This record gives sequence, structure tokens and C-alpha cells, in this order.
Amino acid sequence: MAKRRPGRPPSGKPSNEGKPVRLDPGLAAMAKAIATTKGMTTGEYIAEIIGPVVKRDYAVILRQFEKGGEE
Repeated sequence: MAKRRPGRPPSGKPSNEGKPVRLDPGLAAMAKAIATTKGMTTGEYIAEIIGPVVKRDYAVILRQFEKGGEE
């Protein structure tokens, strides 16, 4: 009989998916209700909203690093 490898079994997801984050419980409940009525998951709904802001701010940070410091 082969030995079992220690640790969690592979999930089949890329490592950058499904990271837990803390969110105000009231906001999470509202987001879940909205997402349900739109036929999407809460994660999809929140990602749709914050994605553009995070990408914009990330681009700013990358430009700062390329310049060699803060503006």
C-alpha cells in the first residue's frame, strides 16, 4: 500500500483563487443578497466592483517602483 502524502489534497484551482479576506458582515450580507438577485456569486459580484480600482492602484504602484521611489 502506498503512503499517503501529508497535507491537503490538491483543489484543482490555481493558487491565486479563493483567498479568504475579512469583510464587514453587514456589507457581506448585502452583497450576497444583491449577487443572488443578479444570478452570480458574492465573489464575482465583489470582484466586478473592486477589480477596476485595485488594478488602477496596482498600476500606480508599479510605475512608482519603476521610477525608483514614491511620488
